Amino acid sequence: MTAPTVDPFEPIPLPYVQQLARAYRFLDRYKSFHGTPHHIGQGTSFNDLEDNMWAFFWNCWHVKDWIANDPSIAREVKKALLADVHVAKHLSIVADLANGTKHFTATSRTKRTGAQQSVIEFIPLPSGAFRVEHLVRLEDRSELTAGAVASKALEEWRDILQRHGLAYFDERAT
Repeated sequence: MTAPTVDPFEPIPLPYVQQLARAYRFLDRYKSFHGTPHHIGQGTSFNDLEDNMWAFFWNCWHVKDWIANDPSIAREVKKALLADVHVAKHLSIVADLANGTKHFTATSRTKRTGAQQSVIEFIPLPSGAFRVEHLVRLEDRSELTAGAVASKALEEWRDILQRHGLAYFDERAT
């Protein structure tokens, strides 16, 4: 079954779609800064970058809570969908990052991949500006960029929602 695409600008979309749209907006803000060269001392731009990155992870992971509490979704669909969420690789990374920053560390009860921010790289550019890259280290010591984790997590949300016949939209609609 193909899930319908939802226009996030139509009046009062489903609550979980509003939450998913919120995650997309934070990722858009992160990407808009991330792709732009910056100079050291440019006000609060670096703080804005980090705030938007963490806000994306929190909002992306908590789409599941909006689904779990949505009375319009059948209990059987919720149960199957949430089971898929908890085994999705990149959503599990997002969960560890979101819960780790909320609770200062991922506990053995909540830890899935051992994901944590490992380093923030300031990559100098010939112009004297710099590019910032956030790296995420997993328990197996592999590293991914925060942007790559975010994009893959949203793909997983789209695939899971589609698999269960629920409405979604993709980033072109935001």
